[in-house]
Amino acid sequence: MIKYNIGVYTRISREDVTESNESLINQKNLIDMFIQKSNDLKVSNIFYYEDNGYSGSNFNRPAVERLIKDIKDNKINCVIVKDLSRFGRNYIQVSDYLDKIFPFMNVRFIAINDDYDNINNKNITSNIDISFKNLLYTYYIKDLALKSKSTKITKVKNGEYIWKVPFEYKKNPITKRLEIDEENANIIKMIFNLQNEFNSYIRVSKELNDKSIPTIRKLQNKPCKKEIWKSGDIRQIIINEVYIGNTIGFKTRKKVMGDNKKTVKNIEDDIIRLENTHPPIIDKELFLKLNSKKFNIDKS
Repeated sequence: MIKYNIGVYTRISREDVTESNESLINQKNLIDMFIQKSNDLKVSNIFYYEDNGYSGSNFNRPAVERLIKDIKDNKINCVIVKDLSRFGRNYIQVSDYLDKIFPFMNVRFIAINDDYDNINNKNITSNIDISFKNLLYTYYIKDLALKSKSTKITKVKNGEYIWKVPFEYKKNPITKRLEIDEENANIIKMIFNLQNEFNSYIRVSKELNDKSIPTIRKLQNKPCKKEIWKSGDIRQIIINEVYIGNTIGFKTRKKVMGDNKKTVKNIEDDIIRLENTHPPIIDKELFLKLNSKKFNIDKS
């Protein structure tokens, strides 16, 4: 009888938190019971790997990466999960592991709720039932992403600010709306006035540095190699509509490229733009003057 070193893998994503049956503890208990009832597994060495708060859309997860490393190091020769979706929701990647990688490395893989065991019934993922389930998991990810974005859009349209709070604003803990931080709301005005005077990002940054005006990163107590203003900093502030009370969201999106995610610009139709969502710091006429021909903003 083969002596197994079992890697018990459990995973829960942020979206699964409200689903009690998907909790890490419940997954672990289910697998432990399965092991104890199995004659060829109950005398095995058991090692636990858990990813808390990680999506199954790719394999960039700390515990699963450690599990794969231990398999390569011959420390684990059997992997057990509650179901295939816990291991991964990407059909192509999961199939590669089940059809190619695990068989090549002589690793037994068991997905309890899917009745999948690559040593007992020699199932492979070309089996229509397993393939269909994996395909459903893949579409589940896409559907979840759409629902998540829809929820965010609804919040934004209701006036909530769901992104990083801009400098010189604060977020009301109850309404989630932006409010001006009155204690620290003069640097932005100074920057716009200087740009109006000099019409040069470089000149404005030099003026701020000569006056020893602390940078945003320094005021936010963030580490920075050189605490100086740069022309790029000035430009990002001057073109930011948030300072005239507008909210611009979903300017970028995550694009999955293999196991990696890359941030790319969104197409214009997917960008959300709402005017007058919060109190402005800068007068709209001044903003339009400094950004002439860059924006199509209602001047009323």
